[in-house]
Amino acid sequence: MSTTIPLLPVLVQVFWTMATPAAANDWKAGFCGCCGDCKNCLIGYFVPCVLFGMNAQKIPGGSFLGDNCAVNAIVWCISRGLCGVLDWKVRIAVAEKYGIVHNPGMEFLKVFCCPCCAMIQEATELDSHAGEAPAGATAYTAAPAQ
Repeated sequence: MSTTIPLLPVLVQVFWTMATPAAANDWKAGFCGCCGDCKNCLIGYFVPCVLFGMNAQKIPGGSFLGDNCAVNAIVWCISRGLCGVLDWKVRIAVAEKYGIVHNPGMEFLKVFCCPCCAMIQEATELDSHAGEAPAGATAYTAAPAQ
């Protein structure tokens, strides 16, 4: 007598785990949690080159091409991210900037296999940190006027 494992519950568990961040030093949105931010979702799926440019512009030194959104978007569009290398560079820069635990090889697989999900996840992370002081920055309070 053979036993079979129902496939649907296993798939639901796998995708639920991928869509839900695991720890405080993990991505704010899960890899398959693309639709959590409607703006990033729409830009990422319909004009991913623009989302790539926006992400690259928000991470100084995160792209081989500099911090200009338009330049990054155009080169990404023409080369389709040079097979994921441009996306991977920005993704690693985002992860390192915010102390996200990452495996460079796994991150490359993510940007190569599903670049839209990866870029949307990066954009959501960048948006969640908008307005924060850079790591190591100290607050400055002006001296009272005399």
